[in-house]
Amino acid sequence: MHKEPTLPFKDFGQGPAVVLIHDLPLTAEIWNEQIDPLQNAGFRVILPDFSQCREHNTISDYSLSIVRLLNRLGLRRFAACGMGMGGAILFDLLERYPERIAGACFISTRPVQDDVQEHARRAELINDLTQNGDWDARNQLINMLFAGREQQLPAHLLTSVRRMVDNYDRDALINGLKAMINRRDYTQLLATLQLPTMVVGGEHDNICHPHHVAIMAGKLPRCLGSDKLDGGHLLSLELPQELSRKLVGFFRRIAPRRNDTQAEKPEDLALAGC
Repeated sequence: MHKEPTLPFKDFGQGPAVVLIHDLPLTAEIWNEQIDPLQNAGFRVILPDFSQCREHNTISDYSLSIVRLLNRLGLRRFAACGMGMGGAILFDLLERYPERIAGACFISTRPVQDDVQEHARRAELINDLTQNGDWDARNQLINMLFAGREQQLPAHLLTSVRRMVDNYDRDALINGLKAMINRRDYTQLLATLQLPTMVVGGEHDNICHPHHVAIMAGKLPRCLGSDKLDGGHLLSLELPQELSRKLVGFFRRIAPRRNDTQAEKPEDLALAGC
């Protein structure tokens, strides 16, 4: 009998479930600074980690593994936040399992597919990882994430990002890049999403251009907020306190405490059966 692979994850706190989905080639560690603020605000924080998952070949594989994880945890409804590739996974979740998701936050991400240049760049990275050893490819990925902002970022952040990229399993990285090349265009999905949403981007993000923030916010029917922060692609690491405040504020609006009167609609109150 075929046994389904188990998705590694971390689980913190109690309350309505919030799933934070990391970017490629990073790990769940990118959310470390958001754990305590969300947990202290009364949320259960679940962090799936795909960095060692070699079995995932499509974006749908990633989203299905999250649903299976939550099923094992006995969680029906949840809110979610996706950064970068995590945003593509979140789009897929919203398309395939809309009844499961109470609210969605998109960080440093976009609904469109790669253009020709981006497609070629990912293909070159896959070739380097496959044929030429992975040291140069990992360095290229790190340089893409920093986009020339190394002098403006603290040393501990640079060290942390390099460690995440270096520790990402090679086959999992190759399959993740392939999944991103072949991902669908989710632009038409935006107007159909009737759940509360939020969009956040970085003014200096060279991977996901900040103009996508306004484009997405304009198409999402129930967008509760759209912001461009003074950072690059790595907002959860570059501006952890500012991003944490925005996430706590958003999730509180869709899952208010008993005496909180800021609920958008009654159906948003029960995120998860936990």
